[in-house]
Amino acid sequence: MLSPADDNFQFSYQLLLLFLSRPGEQGYMFCRSDDQRFTHKINASLKSDLAQKGRTCAVVYLDKNSDEPLLPQLEKAVSADDALIVANLFEIVNDTEHGSVYLTQLNFAREALWQIDKPILFWTDARSMHTIANQAPDLYSQRRHTTVHFTGTADVRVAERLNKDGWESFLSSKEFADIETNINILEKRLIGAVKGNYPMTRTVAEIVLPLVADYAKLGLADEARELMTKYEDVIRGMEDENTLRQVADIRYALHEYDDAIETLRKANELIAEKSEGNDYPVEWFVNLTDIARWSMEAGRSEGLLPEITRAIDLLAKRLKNEQQGWSLYCLLVLSGDIHSVLGKLPDARKFYEQGLSISKQLAANNPHSQLLQNGLSIAYNKLGDALSNMGHLSEARNYYEQGLKLNEQLVEMNPNSEQPQRHLGISYCKLGDIVNAMGQLNEARSYYEQYMRLSERLAAANPHSEELQRDLGISNVRLAELKGNTNAALRYYKDALGIFEQLSAANPLSRQLKDDIAYTKEQLAALEK
Repeated sequence: MLSPADDNFQFSYQLLLLFLSRPGEQGYMFCRSDDQRFTHKINASLKSDLAQKGRTCAVVYLDKNSDEPLLPQLEKAVSADDALIVANLFEIVNDTEHGSVYLTQLNFAREALWQIDKPILFWTDARSMHTIANQAPDLYSQRRHTTVHFTGTADVRVAERLNKDGWESFLSSKEFADIETNINILEKRLIGAVKGNYPMTRTVAEIVLPLVADYAKLGLADEARELMTKYEDVIRGMEDENTLRQVADIRYALHEYDDAIETLRKANELIAEKSEGNDYPVEWFVNLTDIARWSMEAGRSEGLLPEITRAIDLLAKRLKNEQQGWSLYCLLVLSGDIHSVLGKLPDARKFYEQGLSISKQLAANNPHSQLLQNGLSIAYNKLGDALSNMGHLSEARNYYEQGLKLNEQLVEMNPNSEQPQRHLGISYCKLGDIVNAMGQLNEARSYYEQYMRLSERLAAANPHSEELQRDLGISNVRLAELKGNTNAALRYYKDALGIFEQLSAANPLSRQLKDDIAYTKEQLAALEK
């Protein structure tokens, strides 16, 4: 099995493998790679993995100089096998003299490709894919799956860490099928809208932005960015706060923090213009909370406190409903976070205590709300963090244990829900940290091992989640720290570094991941001396 070239490799590879190996599969799909050398390695790996599943696969290079049309070449190549990989469609389509003729042949043969009744994978490149989408829209729209794009180069080697079963489970899920179906529908609508000169603003709002959002959900960042760039002028000219909120969420999902923050600020300016005095709707406070949170993730917390403090004062004076209460809780916790970053721990403790008080009221008033119960769990941990950093270890442990007890109850109530399980894992980590600081090493080891087991399971079930993968990296770091100067510690640190570096490659603007990498490298260097 190949090692992934980037953080999206496993998703892309498993999609191809599932398509080529699934019994009864038919039709065709496209894929491309930034580094053409990579295609040979992927083809060889696919054939090997298919053989282990008891299926055969032919790899064919179409002959553009042959008198035989393309369709008979394909039919002949796959006649004795279960699946077919066409390794050089890009050469055929990009042929300067006859490329359009070959493409027309394939476009007219699209129904016949389905009638072959076997899965066919076509290798393309950026140029040929653009030509197919524009000059053979029927061929493009009738493909079986979204186009897979392998980024990086064939020389990049990163240790494999994601569980194949987790990927196959997701790729076989209704969630994936629904997103993929929606992508195919939106892509067809976009082609029709462009051909029919549909109003550009409505095209972007009704088709482009939902399509980009679905691309982002499947980790197809290049496709998402390409489409956003194509309609950049229209997007930047939009003046509707709800649409701007949608754009900001997409840019955040693509890790474009500066643009996401700028877009959300513009949305809040429009909301403020429509509000009387300072009587802002709850959406304004939600947007401000995300502006602050995204700014902190990008390592820029300076200048946020005056805005947050003003918003807290505005909400506290007119607290009328649960939605406003939740916004106030979020802002109080953010204020505590900012004060912690600035080293003002007593102030951070004060805001966390206020946040916990609000959170207790909200959770008690609506005990069936998973959001509010999870918020209470976070509030316990935040206050425990502040007390721990101030040296009040016993008090901190008390709050962490209250958080653990709550999270165990929430997992029991919602055994199939990811978020309560993640919060339970965080409680294991927090308690491991505090008992470790108190010198209770065996107890710390027990908590850290529970944290790792839970993190491994969650990361395998949802390998596309940055926060779950980072949890797995942190669990490795914690066990490494406990192992001291040993080979086991070295192995844990190396596993953690591999995870953090892959995540950082996909999200290069994250200050948090950069700090994770720097710390882990520092510990590794000390061990390897």
